[in-house]
Amino acid sequence: MDVTEQVQQIHLTYGGSDSTNPNALSATRKLNYATGSSITSPEITNISVIPFTLNFDDSVGLYGSENHFIKVNIDVDYRLSNADKGVSEGDYFPAVLNEINEGTQNDYQQAVRNNSLDLTTVNDFQPALIEFGISPLADGFMSIEIDNKGTNNKYVDSYLDVTLYTREREEHPYDTMYIRTTDFFYIGFHARKNTRLPYKVTCTIGNNLLDRREIEQRFIAKASRVLQNPAPSSVLI
Repeated sequence: MDVTEQVQQIHLTYGGSDSTNPNALSATRKLNYATGSSITSPEITNISVIPFTLNFDDSVGLYGSENHFIKVNIDVDYRLSNADKGVSEGDYFPAVLNEINEGTQNDYQQAVRNNSLDLTTVNDFQPALIEFGISPLADGFMSIEIDNKGTNNKYVDSYLDVTLYTREREEHPYDTMYIRTTDFFYIGFHARKNTRLPYKVTCTIGNNLLDRREIEQRFIAKASRVLQNPAPSSVLI
C-alpha cells in the first residue's frame, strides 16, 4: 500500500517535523521510527560471556508500538565465562579458589598452592592443572530463563505478555528454554490492552550448561535440537 500522499498530507497539516517519542509513535503515525516493533526487524543484543542477566525496564502499548522484539545473539567464549559465578555443568558445581588464610576448619588444614613446585609426576601423582573458564560439552545446551517480575499492579501485569521465541521465530511455550552455546533467540513484549503498560523483566542466560540427556526435551528449542556446538580452537587457558 502506497501511503505517500497520506504522509504528505499529515506534514502539510501538522508540519514537517516528525516526533520520535517512542511513547507516541502510533498516535502520530510514525511507527517507522520504532525499533524492534516486529520480529523481522528486532532490536539486537550480543552476548559472549555466561552467566549474564539482561534487565528490561520499559513500557509498551497505546500510542506507541504494541509489540517490542529483541534478538539475542549468543557466541559463548568459554575462556572468559565464569564458572565461579554459578554456572553448573551437569552434576558438577564450580569450586572457588581464594588466597584467604582461614586456618584449620573441622580438622581440615588449609592447602598451600605453589606453582613452582611439583612440575613433574611424583609417586604416580601428576601435578594439578588449573584452568580458567568453563568446559564445553559435545552435546551441550545452556539455559535461557525469562522472569516477568511485574510492577506490583495486577491490573497492569495481567495484560502484558513476555514470550521467548526460537531462532525460527516460533513461540516457545515455557519460561525456560535451552539452546546451543552458539545460537540466537528472541524475546517478545506484547501489550494486550489499549493502554500504556510498563514492565520489569529479567532474562538470565547460561545459568546452567547441561548435556542433552539431562534436559527434558520440551524445554529444548525445537530449531536448536539439530544444531551442533562448534569446537573452539582454544577452549581453556
